[in-house]
Amino acid sequence: MEQDELLTATEESALLSVPPPGTDRGSWPLRRGRISAFRQHVQQWRTFYSCLLLLFLVDAPMFMGEGPRIQMLEMGLCREYYQTRDPGVIGPGGSVPERLCKLRDIQSPLARLRGFLGLLEGLPGLLFAVPYGILADASGRRLVAGACLVGFILRDAWTFVVLYFHEVFPLQAVYAAPAFVLLGGGTTLFGPMIMAIVAATVPEVFRSAVRDKEIGYEIYETDALVRRTQAFFYVHVVILISEMVAPAIGVLLLDAIGPHLTFLVGIPVKALGFIALIFIREKPKEGDDSHHDSRGEEAEPEIQGKIRQPLANLMRYIRDDIGSILTNRLVFIGLLVLPVQKLSRPMLELILQYMSFKFGWPLSRTSYLISIQAATQIVLFLVLLPSANRFLLARSWQASAASLELSRVSVLFLGSGCLGMAFAPTAPLFITFMIINVFGAGYASAMRSFLTSLVPERHIALLYTTMALFEGTAVLAAAPLLGLTFSAGVELGGNAVGLPFFVSAGVYGLGAIGVWCVNFKRRNED
Repeated sequence: MEQDELLTATEESALLSVPPPGTDRGSWPLRRGRISAFRQHVQQWRTFYSCLLLLFLVDAPMFMGEGPRIQMLEMGLCREYYQTRDPGVIGPGGSVPERLCKLRDIQSPLARLRGFLGLLEGLPGLLFAVPYGILADASGRRLVAGACLVGFILRDAWTFVVLYFHEVFPLQAVYAAPAFVLLGGGTTLFGPMIMAIVAATVPEVFRSAVRDKEIGYEIYETDALVRRTQAFFYVHVVILISEMVAPAIGVLLLDAIGPHLTFLVGIPVKALGFIALIFIREKPKEGDDSHHDSRGEEAEPEIQGKIRQPLANLMRYIRDDIGSILTNRLVFIGLLVLPVQKLSRPMLELILQYMSFKFGWPLSRTSYLISIQAATQIVLFLVLLPSANRFLLARSWQASAASLELSRVSVLFLGSGCLGMAFAPTAPLFITFMIINVFGAGYASAMRSFLTSLVPERHIALLYTTMALFEGTAVLAAAPLLGLTFSAGVELGGNAVGLPFFVSAGVYGLGAIGVWCVNFKRRNED
Protein backbone atom coordinates (compact mmCIF):
# COMPACT_ATOMS: atom_id res chain seq x y z
CA MET A 1 0.00 0.00 0.00
CA GLU A 2 2.81 2.44 0.91
CA GLN A 3 4.60 1.71 -2.37
CA ASP A 4 1.43 2.42 -4.35
CA GLU A 5 0.96 5.72 -2.49
CA LEU A 6 4.53 6.77 -3.31
CA LEU A 7 4.01 5.95 -6.98
CA THR A 8 0.82 8.03 -7.17
CA ALA A 9 2.22 10.99 -5.21
CA THR A 10 2.63 14.31 -6.96
CA GLU A 11 4.37 17.59 -6.14
CA GLU A 12 1.11 18.81 -4.59
CA SER A 13 0.72 15.75 -2.36
CA ALA A 14 1.28 16.10 1.38
CA LEU A 15 4.57 14.59 2.60
CA LEU A 16 2.86 13.15 5.64
CA SER A 17 -0.67 11.80 5.43
CA VAL A 18 -2.25 12.36 8.82
CA PRO A 19 -5.76 10.97 9.41
CA PRO A 20 -8.34 13.27 10.96
CA PRO A 21 -8.70 13.11 14.76
CA GLY A 22 -10.79 10.17 15.90
CA THR A 23 -10.13 8.16 12.71
CA ASP A 24 -8.80 4.61 12.91
CA ARG A 25 -5.29 4.64 11.39
CA GLY A 26 -5.81 1.17 9.96
CA SER A 27 -8.94 2.17 8.00
CA TRP A 28 -7.66 5.59 6.95
CA PRO A 29 -5.86 4.49 3.72
CA LEU A 30 -9.00 2.64 2.55
CA ARG A 31 -11.21 5.61 3.37
CA ARG A 32 -8.81 8.00 1.67
CA GLY A 33 -8.83 5.79 -1.42
CA ARG A 34 -12.62 5.88 -1.53
CA ILE A 35 -12.64 9.67 -1.18
CA SER A 36 -10.08 9.95 -3.97
CA ALA A 37 -12.10 7.63 -6.21
CA PHE A 38 -15.27 9.62 -5.48
CA ARG A 39 -13.55 12.90 -6.34
CA GLN A 40 -12.21 11.43 -9.56
CA HIS A 41 -15.67 10.14 -10.47
CA VAL A 42 -17.27 13.54 -9.83
CA GLN A 43 -14.57 15.28 -11.84
CA GLN A 44 -15.00 12.95 -14.82
CA TRP A 45 -18.79 12.90 -14.81
CA ARG A 46 -19.43 16.48 -13.63
CA THR A 47 -20.64 17.66 -17.02
CA PHE A 48 -23.00 14.70 -17.42
CA TYR A 49 -24.52 15.22 -13.95
CA SER A 50 -24.78 18.97 -14.56
CA CYS A 51 -26.69 18.29 -17.79
CA LEU A 52 -29.09 16.05 -15.87
CA LEU A 53 -29.64 18.73 -13.23
CA LEU A 54 -30.19 21.41 -15.86
CA LEU A 55 -32.78 19.29 -17.67
CA PHE A 56 -34.59 18.67 -14.38
CA LEU A 57 -34.68 22.36 -13.45
CA VAL A 58 -36.05 23.28 -16.88
CA ASP A 59 -38.53 20.44 -17.34
CA ALA A 60 -40.00 20.24 -13.82
CA PRO A 61 -41.54 23.75 -13.92
CA MET A 62 -42.85 23.05 -17.42
CA PHE A 63 -44.68 19.91 -16.32
CA MET A 64 -45.80 21.54 -13.07
CA GLY A 65 -47.26 24.49 -14.94
CA GLU A 66 -48.90 22.70 -17.86
CA GLY A 67 -52.22 22.08 -16.09
CA PRO A 68 -52.40 25.61 -14.65
CA ARG A 69 -51.50 27.05 -18.07
CA ILE A 70 -54.37 25.22 -19.76
CA GLN A 71 -56.70 26.30 -16.97
CA MET A 72 -55.64 29.95 -17.34
CA LEU A 73 -56.19 29.88 -21.10
CA GLU A 74 -59.54 28.13 -20.66
CA MET A 75 -60.54 30.69 -18.04
CA GLY A 76 -59.68 33.53 -20.41
CA LEU A 77 -61.83 32.11 -23.21
CA CYS A 78 -64.59 31.23 -20.76
CA ARG A 79 -64.60 34.76 -19.38
CA GLU A 80 -64.88 36.25 -22.87
CA TYR A 81 -67.70 33.83 -23.71
CA TYR A 82 -69.86 34.68 -20.68
CA GLN A 83 -69.19 38.43 -20.72
CA THR A 84 -71.61 38.76 -23.65
CA ARG A 85 -74.01 35.96 -22.63
CA ASP A 86 -74.26 35.70 -18.85
CA PRO A 87 -71.95 38.10 -16.96
CA GLY A 88 -73.50 37.01 -13.69
CA VAL A 89 -71.52 33.75 -13.63
CA ILE A 90 -68.23 35.66 -13.61
CA GLY A 91 -67.00 35.85 -10.03
CA PRO A 92 -64.46 38.06 -8.24
CA GLY A 93 -61.15 38.35 -10.07
CA GLY A 94 -62.75 37.22 -13.32
CA SER A 95 -63.13 33.57 -12.25
CA VAL A 96 -65.75 31.26 -13.75
CA PRO A 97 -66.68 27.80 -12.38
CA GLU A 98 -64.72 25.22 -14.37
CA ARG A 99 -67.78 23.07 -15.06
CA LEU A 100 -69.29 25.94 -17.06
CA CYS A 101 -66.24 26.05 -19.36
CA LYS A 102 -66.64 22.59 -20.94
CA LEU A 103 -68.91 23.84 -23.70
CA ARG A 104 -68.13 23.07 -27.32
CA ASP A 105 -67.94 26.80 -28.12
CA ILE A 106 -65.14 27.18 -25.56
CA GLN A 107 -63.19 23.95 -25.98
CA SER A 108 -62.91 24.22 -29.75
CA PRO A 109 -61.31 27.71 -29.66
CA LEU A 110 -59.09 26.52 -26.80
CA ALA A 111 -57.76 23.68 -28.94
CA ARG A 112 -57.06 26.09 -31.81
CA LEU A 113 -55.40 28.61 -29.50
CA ARG A 114 -53.06 26.00 -28.04
CA GLY A 115 -52.33 24.60 -31.49
CA PHE A 116 -51.27 27.98 -32.86
CA LEU A 117 -49.18 28.68 -29.75
CA GLY A 118 -47.37 25.41 -30.39
CA LEU A 119 -46.81 26.44 -34.00
CA LEU A 120 -45.36 29.81 -32.99
CA GLU A 121 -43.10 28.27 -30.35
CA GLY A 122 -41.69 25.77 -32.82
CA LEU A 123 -41.04 28.35 -35.54
CA PRO A 124 -37.87 29.94 -34.03
CA GLY A 125 -36.22 26.55 -33.60
CA LEU A 126 -36.77 25.73 -37.26
CA LEU A 127 -35.72 29.12 -38.63
CA PHE A 128 -32.62 29.49 -36.48
CA ALA A 129 -31.42 25.90 -36.12
CA VAL A 130 -28.53 26.40 -38.55
CA PRO A 131 -27.40 29.85 -37.29
CA TYR A 132 -27.46 28.66 -33.70
CA GLY A 133 -25.67 25.49 -34.81
CA ILE A 134 -22.88 27.63 -36.27
CA LEU A 135 -22.80 29.67 -33.05
CA ALA A 136 -22.58 26.46 -31.01
CA ASP A 137 -19.60 25.32 -33.09
CA ALA A 138 -17.90 28.70 -32.67
CA SER A 139 -18.64 29.54 -29.04
CA GLY A 140 -19.91 26.32 -27.50
CA ARG A 141 -23.25 24.62 -27.02
CA ARG A 142 -23.43 25.88 -23.45
CA LEU A 143 -23.87 29.45 -24.72
CA VAL A 144 -26.83 28.45 -26.89
CA ALA A 145 -28.36 26.46 -24.02
CA GLY A 146 -28.03 29.53 -21.79
CA ALA A 147 -29.75 31.69 -24.40
CA CYS A 148 -32.58 29.13 -24.54
CA LEU A 149 -32.94 29.35 -20.77
CA VAL A 150 -33.26 33.14 -20.90
CA GLY A 151 -35.91 32.78 -23.61
CA PHE A 152 -37.90 30.26 -21.53
CA ILE A 153 -37.94 32.57 -18.50
CA LEU A 154 -39.04 35.63 -20.49
CA ARG A 155 -41.71 33.63 -22.33
CA ASP A 156 -43.23 32.33 -19.09
CA ALA A 157 -43.05 35.76 -17.46
CA TRP A 158 -44.97 37.33 -20.35
CA THR A 159 -47.57 34.55 -20.31
CA PHE A 160 -48.16 35.12 -16.61
CA VAL A 161 -48.44 38.90 -16.98
CA VAL A 162 -50.98 38.65 -19.82
CA LEU A 163 -53.18 36.03 -18.17
CA TYR A 164 -53.02 37.44 -14.65
CA PHE A 165 -53.66 41.08 -15.59
CA HIS A 166 -56.55 40.16 -17.90
CA GLU A 167 -58.20 43.55 -17.38
CA VAL A 168 -55.16 45.24 -18.94
CA PHE A 169 -54.15 42.79 -21.66
CA PRO A 170 -56.43 41.03 -24.14
CA LEU A 171 -56.15 37.25 -24.28
CA GLN A 172 -54.69 37.47 -27.78
CA ALA A 173 -51.56 39.13 -26.33
CA VAL A 174 -50.44 35.67 -25.25
CA TYR A 175 -49.52 35.04 -28.88
CA ALA A 176 -46.49 37.30 -28.33
CA ALA A 177 -44.99 34.92 -25.74
CA PRO A 178 -43.28 32.62 -28.28
CA ALA A 179 -41.33 35.63 -29.62
CA PHE A 180 -39.06 35.38 -26.58
CA VAL A 181 -37.82 31.92 -27.59
CA LEU A 182 -36.07 33.57 -30.51
CA LEU A 183 -33.33 33.68 -27.87
CA GLY A 184 -31.73 30.26 -28.24
CA GLY A 185 -34.40 28.73 -30.46
CA GLY A 186 -36.61 27.24 -27.74
CA THR A 187 -37.12 23.60 -26.85
CA THR A 188 -36.39 22.55 -30.43
CA LEU A 189 -32.73 23.47 -29.94
CA PHE A 190 -32.34 23.24 -26.17
CA GLY A 191 -32.77 19.46 -26.03
CA PRO A 192 -30.44 18.69 -28.95
CA MET A 193 -27.76 21.01 -27.53
CA ILE A 194 -27.77 19.21 -24.19
CA MET A 195 -27.90 15.80 -25.86
CA ALA A 196 -24.96 16.77 -28.09
CA ILE A 197 -22.93 17.70 -25.00
CA VAL A 198 -23.81 14.34 -23.45
CA ALA A 199 -23.00 12.45 -26.66
CA ALA A 200 -19.56 14.06 -26.85
CA THR A 201 -18.81 13.85 -23.13
CA VAL A 202 -19.63 10.21 -22.35
CA PRO A 203 -17.23 8.60 -24.87
CA GLU A 204 -14.49 11.07 -23.84
CA VAL A 205 -14.90 10.11 -20.17
CA PHE A 206 -14.75 6.45 -21.12
CA ARG A 207 -11.63 7.01 -23.22
CA SER A 208 -9.79 8.63 -20.31
CA ALA A 209 -10.74 5.71 -18.08
CA VAL A 210 -9.40 2.99 -20.39
CA ARG A 211 -6.42 4.70 -22.02
CA ASP A 212 -3.94 3.18 -19.56
CA LYS A 213 -5.31 -0.29 -20.22
CA GLU A 214 -4.30 -0.12 -23.88
CA ILE A 215 -7.72 -1.06 -25.17
CA GLY A 216 -7.88 -0.95 -28.95
CA TYR A 217 -9.74 1.81 -30.78
CA GLU A 218 -12.25 -0.60 -32.31
CA ILE A 219 -13.20 -2.02 -28.92
CA TYR A 220 -13.37 1.48 -27.50
CA GLU A 221 -15.85 2.51 -30.20
CA THR A 222 -18.14 -0.43 -29.41
CA ASP A 223 -18.07 0.08 -25.65
CA ALA A 224 -18.42 3.85 -25.95
CA LEU A 225 -21.51 3.43 -28.13
CA VAL A 226 -23.07 1.20 -25.47
CA ARG A 227 -22.26 3.82 -22.85
CA ARG A 228 -23.72 6.57 -25.01
CA THR A 229 -26.96 4.60 -25.46
CA GLN A 230 -27.20 4.09 -21.69
CA ALA A 231 -26.50 7.80 -21.13
CA PHE A 232 -29.36 8.76 -23.46
CA PHE A 233 -31.67 6.45 -21.53
CA TYR A 234 -30.62 7.95 -18.18
CA VAL A 235 -31.13 11.48 -19.51
CA HIS A 236 -34.66 10.51 -20.43
CA VAL A 237 -35.21 8.95 -16.99
CA VAL A 238 -34.29 12.24 -15.30
CA ILE A 239 -36.81 14.02 -17.51
CA LEU A 240 -39.38 11.41 -16.53
CA ILE A 241 -38.69 11.84 -12.82
CA SER A 242 -39.47 15.53 -13.18
CA GLU A 243 -42.48 14.59 -15.28
CA MET A 244 -43.72 12.25 -12.55
CA VAL A 245 -43.11 14.47 -9.53
CA ALA A 246 -43.82 17.95 -10.89
CA PRO A 247 -47.51 17.48 -11.87
CA ALA A 248 -48.34 16.16 -8.40
CA ILE A 249 -46.68 19.21 -6.85
CA GLY A 250 -48.54 21.37 -9.35
CA VAL A 251 -51.90 19.90 -8.29
CA LEU A 252 -51.16 20.60 -4.62
CA LEU A 253 -50.16 24.18 -5.40
CA LEU A 254 -53.15 24.57 -7.70
CA ASP A 255 -55.53 23.74 -4.87
CA ALA A 256 -53.64 25.98 -2.44
CA ILE A 257 -52.77 29.14 -4.40
CA GLY A 258 -54.60 28.86 -7.73
CA PRO A 259 -53.38 28.43 -11.32
CA HIS A 260 -51.71 31.82 -11.78
CA LEU A 261 -49.35 31.66 -8.79
CA THR A 262 -48.66 27.97 -9.44
CA PHE A 263 -47.48 28.88 -12.91
CA LEU A 264 -45.43 31.77 -11.50
CA VAL A 265 -43.52 29.48 -9.10
CA GLY A 266 -41.88 27.74 -12.04
CA ILE A 267 -40.03 30.86 -13.23
CA PRO A 268 -37.47 31.11 -10.38
CA VAL A 269 -37.02 27.33 -10.49
CA LYS A 270 -36.03 27.61 -14.15
CA ALA A 271 -33.62 30.41 -13.23
CA LEU A 272 -31.73 27.97 -10.99
CA GLY A 273 -30.70 26.23 -14.20
CA PHE A 274 -27.98 28.86 -14.66
CA ILE A 275 -26.18 27.36 -11.66
CA ALA A 276 -26.09 23.94 -13.33
CA LEU A 277 -24.99 25.57 -16.57
CA ILE A 278 -21.88 26.97 -14.87
CA PHE A 279 -20.56 23.47 -14.09
CA ILE A 280 -20.91 22.15 -17.65
CA ARG A 281 -17.54 21.75 -19.36
CA GLU A 282 -17.57 21.03 -23.06
CA LYS A 283 -15.07 18.77 -24.81
CA PRO A 284 -12.29 20.79 -26.52
CA LYS A 285 -12.65 21.32 -30.25
CA GLU A 286 -10.85 18.96 -32.55
CA GLY A 287 -8.47 21.70 -33.58
CA ASP A 288 -7.07 21.62 -30.04
CA ASP A 289 -6.20 17.91 -30.21
CA SER A 290 -2.93 17.00 -31.89
CA HIS A 291 -4.12 13.44 -32.50
CA HIS A 292 -6.81 14.50 -34.94
CA ASP A 293 -6.27 15.00 -38.65
CA SER A 294 -5.04 18.23 -40.19
CA ARG A 295 -8.60 19.43 -40.87
CA GLY A 296 -9.03 20.03 -37.17
CA GLU A 297 -6.37 22.80 -37.35
CA GLU A 298 -8.53 24.63 -39.86
CA ALA A 299 -11.78 24.23 -37.88
CA GLU A 300 -11.52 27.43 -35.81
CA PRO A 301 -10.75 29.83 -38.71
CA GLU A 302 -13.42 28.09 -40.77
CA ILE A 303 -16.06 28.62 -38.07
CA GLN A 304 -15.00 32.22 -37.51
CA GLY A 305 -15.39 32.77 -41.26
CA LYS A 306 -18.96 31.52 -41.01
CA ILE A 307 -19.65 34.08 -38.32
CA ARG A 308 -18.01 36.94 -40.26
CA GLN A 309 -19.81 36.17 -43.49
CA PRO A 310 -23.15 34.83 -42.22
CA LEU A 311 -25.25 34.64 -45.37
CA ALA A 312 -22.75 33.14 -47.83
CA ASN A 313 -21.32 30.75 -45.28
CA LEU A 314 -24.77 29.79 -44.05
CA MET A 315 -25.65 28.56 -47.53
CA ARG A 316 -22.33 26.75 -47.80
CA TYR A 317 -22.90 25.23 -44.37
CA ILE A 318 -26.26 23.87 -45.49
CA ARG A 319 -25.01 22.71 -48.88
CA ASP A 320 -21.65 21.21 -47.92
CA ASP A 321 -21.71 20.31 -44.23
CA ILE A 322 -25.33 19.25 -43.77
CA GLY A 323 -25.38 17.94 -47.34
CA SER A 324 -22.50 15.61 -46.50
CA ILE A 325 -24.56 14.14 -43.65
CA LEU A 326 -27.58 13.57 -45.88
CA THR A 327 -25.59 11.67 -48.52
CA ASN A 328 -25.53 8.71 -46.15
CA ARG A 329 -28.70 6.80 -47.07
CA LEU A 330 -29.19 5.31 -43.60
CA VAL A 331 -28.72 8.69 -41.92
CA PHE A 332 -31.18 10.31 -44.33
CA ILE A 333 -33.88 7.68 -43.71
CA GLY A 334 -33.27 7.88 -39.97
CA LEU A 335 -33.63 11.66 -40.00
CA LEU A 336 -36.92 11.35 -41.88
CA VAL A 337 -38.47 8.95 -39.36
CA LEU A 338 -36.89 10.34 -36.16
CA PRO A 339 -39.29 13.32 -35.82
CA VAL A 340 -42.48 11.23 -35.63
CA GLN A 341 -42.20 11.02 -31.85
CA LYS A 342 -42.43 14.80 -31.70
CA LEU A 343 -46.17 14.13 -31.64
CA SER A 344 -45.82 12.74 -28.11
CA ARG A 345 -45.42 16.01 -26.23
CA PRO A 346 -48.32 17.94 -27.86
CA MET A 347 -50.40 14.75 -27.64
CA LEU A 348 -49.81 14.56 -23.88
CA GLU A 349 -50.88 18.19 -23.54
CA LEU A 350 -53.94 17.45 -25.67
CA ILE A 351 -54.86 14.46 -23.50
CA LEU A 352 -55.35 16.79 -20.53
CA GLN A 353 -57.98 18.79 -22.41
CA TYR A 354 -59.39 15.65 -24.08
CA MET A 355 -60.02 13.89 -20.75
CA SER A 356 -61.57 17.03 -19.32
CA PHE A 357 -63.92 17.46 -22.29
CA LYS A 358 -64.90 13.87 -23.12
CA PHE A 359 -64.94 12.25 -19.69
CA GLY A 360 -65.70 15.32 -17.54
CA TRP A 361 -62.50 15.21 -15.49
CA PRO A 362 -61.41 18.48 -13.81
CA LEU A 363 -58.11 19.78 -15.19
CA SER A 364 -56.40 19.38 -11.83
CA ARG A 365 -57.19 15.65 -11.94
CA THR A 366 -56.04 15.19 -15.53
CA SER A 367 -52.56 16.39 -14.51
CA TYR A 368 -52.07 13.06 -12.76
CA LEU A 369 -52.04 11.39 -16.19
CA ILE A 370 -48.66 13.04 -16.79
CA SER A 371 -47.38 11.34 -13.64
CA ILE A 372 -48.86 7.98 -14.68
CA GLN A 373 -47.22 7.97 -18.08
CA ALA A 374 -43.95 9.21 -16.55
CA ALA A 375 -43.92 6.38 -13.99
CA THR A 376 -44.51 3.89 -16.80
CA GLN A 377 -41.65 5.36 -18.79
CA ILE A 378 -39.30 5.15 -15.80
CA VAL A 379 -39.89 1.40 -15.64
CA LEU A 380 -39.42 1.27 -19.40
CA PHE A 381 -36.11 3.14 -19.42
CA LEU A 382 -34.61 1.71 -16.24
CA VAL A 383 -35.65 -1.93 -16.63
CA LEU A 384 -37.23 -2.95 -19.93
CA LEU A 385 -35.11 -1.11 -22.51
CA PRO A 386 -31.72 -1.75 -20.84
CA SER A 387 -32.65 -5.43 -20.43
CA ALA A 388 -33.69 -5.68 -24.07
CA ASN A 389 -30.49 -3.91 -25.12
CA ARG A 390 -28.31 -6.28 -23.06
CA PHE A 391 -30.20 -9.28 -24.44
CA LEU A 392 -29.49 -8.25 -28.03
CA LEU A 393 -25.84 -7.47 -27.28
CA ALA A 394 -25.43 -10.84 -25.57
CA ARG A 395 -26.52 -12.46 -28.84
CA SER A 396 -23.56 -10.78 -30.58
CA TRP A 397 -25.65 -8.00 -32.10
CA GLN A 398 -23.88 -4.77 -32.94
CA ALA A 399 -24.80 -1.99 -30.53
CA SER A 400 -26.08 0.15 -33.42
CA ALA A 401 -28.22 -2.71 -34.75
CA ALA A 402 -29.66 -3.26 -31.26
CA SER A 403 -30.65 0.42 -31.13
CA LEU A 404 -32.34 0.10 -34.52
CA GLU A 405 -34.28 -2.98 -33.40
CA LEU A 406 -35.50 -1.19 -30.27
CA SER A 407 -36.68 1.66 -32.51
CA ARG A 408 -38.65 -0.75 -34.69
CA VAL A 409 -40.50 -2.32 -31.77
CA SER A 410 -41.09 1.04 -30.07
CA VAL A 411 -42.79 2.65 -33.07
CA LEU A 412 -45.28 -0.24 -33.20
CA PHE A 413 -46.30 0.49 -29.60
CA LEU A 414 -46.69 4.18 -30.45
CA GLY A 415 -49.05 3.52 -33.34
CA SER A 416 -51.17 0.81 -31.71
CA GLY A 417 -51.59 2.87 -28.53
CA CYS A 418 -52.89 5.86 -30.49
CA LEU A 419 -55.31 3.71 -32.42
CA GLY A 420 -56.71 2.31 -29.17
CA MET A 421 -57.06 5.76 -27.62
CA ALA A 422 -59.06 6.93 -30.63
CA PHE A 423 -61.68 4.20 -30.10
CA ALA A 424 -61.67 4.04 -26.26
CA PRO A 425 -65.22 4.68 -24.94
CA THR A 426 -64.29 4.88 -21.24
CA ALA A 427 -61.59 6.62 -19.23
CA PRO A 428 -59.99 3.40 -17.83
CA LEU A 429 -59.71 1.89 -21.32
CA PHE A 430 -58.29 5.14 -22.65
CA ILE A 431 -55.62 5.15 -19.92
CA THR A 432 -54.77 1.52 -20.74
CA PHE A 433 -54.09 2.36 -24.37
CA MET A 434 -52.19 5.47 -23.28
CA ILE A 435 -49.84 3.21 -21.31
CA ILE A 436 -49.42 0.97 -24.39
CA ASN A 437 -48.46 4.08 -26.32
CA VAL A 438 -45.97 4.99 -23.60
CA PHE A 439 -44.14 1.68 -24.13
CA GLY A 440 -42.92 3.17 -27.40
CA ALA A 441 -41.30 6.16 -25.70
CA GLY A 442 -37.81 4.77 -26.20
CA TYR A 443 -38.09 5.28 -29.95
CA ALA A 444 -36.35 8.67 -30.15
CA SER A 445 -33.48 7.77 -27.79
CA ALA A 446 -32.76 4.51 -29.59
CA MET A 447 -32.96 6.16 -33.02
CA ARG A 448 -30.62 8.98 -31.93
CA SER A 449 -28.13 6.41 -30.69
CA PHE A 450 -28.36 4.53 -34.00
CA LEU A 451 -27.82 7.70 -36.04
CA THR A 452 -24.91 8.80 -33.84
CA SER A 453 -23.16 5.50 -34.56
CA LEU A 454 -23.31 6.19 -38.31
CA VAL A 455 -21.20 9.38 -38.31
CA PRO A 456 -17.62 10.15 -37.22
CA GLU A 457 -17.24 11.71 -33.79
CA ARG A 458 -16.18 15.05 -35.29
CA HIS A 459 -19.58 15.29 -37.03
CA ILE A 460 -21.72 14.66 -33.92
CA ALA A 461 -22.51 18.37 -33.41
CA LEU A 462 -23.37 18.68 -37.11
CA LEU A 463 -25.63 15.62 -36.89
CA TYR A 464 -27.50 17.04 -33.91
CA THR A 465 -27.95 20.38 -35.67
CA THR A 466 -29.43 18.48 -38.62
CA MET A 467 -31.66 16.54 -36.23
CA ALA A 468 -32.87 19.86 -34.84
CA LEU A 469 -33.85 20.99 -38.35
CA PHE A 470 -35.90 17.86 -38.99
CA GLU A 471 -37.40 17.80 -35.50
CA GLY A 472 -38.12 21.53 -35.68
CA THR A 473 -40.21 20.91 -38.78
CA ALA A 474 -42.11 18.19 -36.91
CA VAL A 475 -42.65 20.40 -33.86
CA LEU A 476 -43.91 23.14 -36.13
CA ALA A 477 -46.55 20.81 -37.57
CA ALA A 478 -47.41 18.63 -34.56
CA ALA A 479 -49.15 21.09 -32.24
CA PRO A 480 -51.38 22.77 -34.86
CA LEU A 481 -52.11 19.39 -36.48
CA LEU A 482 -53.39 17.90 -33.23
CA GLY A 483 -55.03 21.13 -32.09
CA LEU A 484 -56.93 21.74 -35.32
CA THR A 485 -58.02 18.10 -35.69
CA PHE A 486 -59.26 18.10 -32.10
CA SER A 487 -61.09 21.38 -32.69
CA ALA A 488 -62.74 19.86 -35.77
CA GLY A 489 -63.57 16.71 -33.83
CA VAL A 490 -65.19 18.70 -31.02
CA GLU A 491 -67.37 20.57 -33.50
CA LEU A 492 -68.36 17.34 -35.29
CA GLY A 493 -69.03 15.49 -32.03
CA GLY A 494 -69.37 11.75 -31.43
CA ASN A 495 -66.44 9.48 -32.30
CA ALA A 496 -64.86 12.31 -34.30
CA VAL A 497 -63.54 13.70 -31.00
CA GLY A 498 -60.80 11.07 -31.26
CA LEU A 499 -59.71 12.42 -34.66
CA PRO A 500 -56.24 13.61 -33.46
CA PHE A 501 -55.41 10.09 -32.28
CA PHE A 502 -56.44 8.61 -35.65
CA VAL A 503 -54.11 11.08 -37.36
CA SER A 504 -51.28 10.30 -34.92
CA ALA A 505 -51.66 6.57 -35.55
CA GLY A 506 -51.31 7.22 -39.28
CA VAL A 507 -48.12 9.27 -38.77
CA TYR A 508 -46.60 6.56 -36.59
CA GLY A 509 -47.55 4.01 -39.24
CA LEU A 510 -45.54 5.93 -41.83
CA GLY A 511 -42.63 6.08 -39.41
CA ALA A 512 -42.82 2.32 -38.87
CA ILE A 513 -42.62 1.71 -42.62
CA GLY A 514 -39.47 3.83 -42.80
CA VAL A 515 -37.76 2.19 -39.82
CA TRP A 516 -38.50 -1.33 -40.99
CA CYS A 517 -37.16 -0.51 -44.46
CA VAL A 518 -33.68 0.18 -43.06
CA ASN A 519 -31.32 -2.73 -43.75
CA PHE A 520 -28.38 -2.96 -41.35
CA LYS A 521 -25.90 -5.69 -40.42
CA ARG A 522 -27.06 -7.10 -37.11
CA ARG A 523 -24.24 -9.25 -35.80
CA ASN A 524 -20.58 -8.60 -35.18
CA GLU A 525 -18.11 -10.52 -37.32
CA ASP A 526 -16.24 -13.18 -35.44
